[in-house]
Amino acid sequence: MRDGRRRRRLIPFTRHPSSPASSSIVARISNLSLLLFAAIIIILASLTARLRPIQLLRLSSLHLRPTPSPLAPAHRPLITMPRSRGDPYSYLYERMLPFHANFRRTIAMIQHTLPQTQTLPKRDLERFLAMGVQLVHHLEMHHSIEEAHIFPVLATKMPDFGASATHVHEHEVMHAALEAFGGELMATHRRLTGSQGKKAEAEGCGQALQREEEEGRKAWPRSVYDGEKVANLTQTLAEALLPHLEAEEASISAKSMRAAGWTEEEVLRIPI
Repeated sequence: MRDGRRRRRLIPFTRHPSSPASSSIVARISNLSLLLFAAIIIILASLTARLRPIQLLRLSSLHLRPTPSPLAPAHRPLITMPRSRGDPYSYLYERMLPFHANFRRTIAMIQHTLPQTQTLPKRDLERFLAMGVQLVHHLEMHHSIEEAHIFPVLATKMPDFGASATHVHEHEVMHAALEAFGGELMATHRRLTGSQGKKAEAEGCGQALQREEEEGRKAWPRSVYDGEKVANLTQTLAEALLPHLEAEEASISAKSMRAAGWTEEEVLRIPI
């Protein structure tokens, strides 16, 4: 004892080697943990693979409309983006064009594939249907965003973008074509993956009659997949879609934006 305090005796820490039995248990637990983690990853991957894009149409069938932005157009922050060819009036046109190019490319791919779809293997036919349903979904979302955020701003100086004017009417016509087109694709997918499709597949539909002749595949019965009907619906959609894209691009070209009296700052504040 010194100064009324007791000294603590420091006991040196010594690491005791673990026994072989405990090391084996730890190793087993680690291996089990890794196996469990791998199993979870495999299960999640298989579930994700089963969620085919064909289900996307269910979202567009709800006719959802995004909530208008709380920022008024006049108070939007000025967006500084790279300007191709140095023309700020082409800002909206240039940012809309990639979306339109994708729509044109997809409808062209569908039309190009259509002649061979009646005899496609089941998995390839499902991919074709999924591509069409994705186009429906993307167009519905694109139009919803335009009507909620872009058209109301443009309508302040360009009457063709008004609520009951030209471009909104074009959307309505296209929406009817999209519903018919997408509805047929969804119905086909249900038949293809249901009892009718399984029976037809068991009878050799979509399969080569001779292994060396891919062109000799047996056609799907029209009760499962009607390629002619899908081709007609695709044509109706294309006749509504393609002229609309051209008309909209003409309306938002740099020339049209100048003629409507937009300033550079106003063009760069358009929400896109």
